[in-house]
Parts: sequence; structure tokens; C-alpha cells
Amino acid sequence: VDAGLAAQARLSQLNSAAPEVDASKVELVSEVAMQFFIERVPTDEQMRERQAVCQKLHQAVAKEFPTARLQLFGSSGNNFCGKNSDLDLCLIVPEEVVYTDQGG
Repeated sequence: VDAGLAAQARLSQLNSAAPEVDASKVELVSEVAMQFFIERVPTDEQMRERQAVCQKLHQAVAKEFPTARLQLFGSSGNNFCGKNSDLDLCLIVPEEVVYTDQGG
């Protein structure tokens, strides 16, 4: 059995079983979701502050480990962060630096 045909058949069954949705209810849910999102988006000033923190951390790390770098990831890295999101940072240190500092 072709998996694509089976998936199409299952989707057709689900669609036929789905209840009718009132467009006004969909609109209301969309409005509530958008308001929720807007209230949580960081301001431009907050984004500048987050960037400044990353820059200061990068400078501090660079003093000790010039070849190391900080990589921002997670919601802050992909710009889906909220006003109260943390900063997910990964310190990437070249292998030779790690072993040199351990004396080995």
C-alpha cells in the first residue's frame, strides 16, 4: 500500500469528521493570540540591552580565550524571545585551548 495514498485517505476521514467551525470564533481566537503575542514581544530597547549583554560577555570571554566564541541559541537566537526570556549562550572553545589549559 502506497503510504501517500494511505495518508491522504486518513486525512480525508479526519476532515469529514471535523465539526464545522464558526468563523467568528476563529477570528476571536486569532485576536486573543495576537494580543498575547504583542504583549510579550520585547521592545527595541530591551533587544538592544540583550545585545549589549551578549557583547559584554563576548568581550570578557575574548580576554581569556581569544579563539573562543559565544553562540546565542534558543528563542533569543531565533528572535522568538519574549520580554522575560533568558539568554541561551553556548561557549565554544577550540579543543587545543581546553587541553593547553589543562596542561596536557
